[in-house]
Amino acid sequence: GPSFGYYSEDDCYAVALDYPEGYDWRADPDRGHVKCHMVMFADGIPVLRIPVGDDSYVSSYPTCHFVVQGHLYTSYTDGESTVVKKDGHILYVWSGAESVDDMMLVGGSLHILSSPCGKDGFVYRVDGEKVVERQGGYSFRHLDVHDGHAVFYFCQDQGISEGSGTSYYKVVDGKVHKLDLAVDGKVADIRMLG
Repeated sequence: GPSFGYYSEDDCYAVALDYPEGYDWRADPDRGHVKCHMVMFADGIPVLRIPVGDDSYVSSYPTCHFVVQGHLYTSYTDGESTVVKKDGHILYVWSGAESVDDMMLVGGSLHILSSPCGKDGFVYRVDGEKVVERQGGYSFRHLDVHDGHAVFYFCQDQGISEGSGTSYYKVVDGKVHKLDLAVDGKVADIRMLG
């Protein structure tokens, strides 16, 4: 894909959808089939334009695209498989419908945290390959970097043999660590900041 040589931490990126003149983009009655493009801007200058729709495996939903280090990553599912693209080119395809919650680059690898569509659990992938998967519980839906390591948190209800209740976990570079949290009630979010 294109390389944006002027990328820096100070660049301001925006992504917009370019619909045909007169199309009701708010109702979007022909979602997935209307001729539409996603345009990425860097400091107000259009730098990338890719087609949107079922035929191009790019969704118009705002939660399905991410700007990461000057590149546009998109996720798409047709209910059977999931496609991740970079700047309009396919990077990864895997079986199963997943909604990508977050993605980021760490050490040159793309880390992806997703949720199976219509099911509990989550999947954590590095460069498209499963690293951690749970069929129950849920992740807190965001990835962070701490000292060069990919970090995220999740919770899962314990079975009767382990004692009832919810347990909380921290995952660092794919290694799962149980947190020692004495919590009354439900934890709304856990995140590594600073």
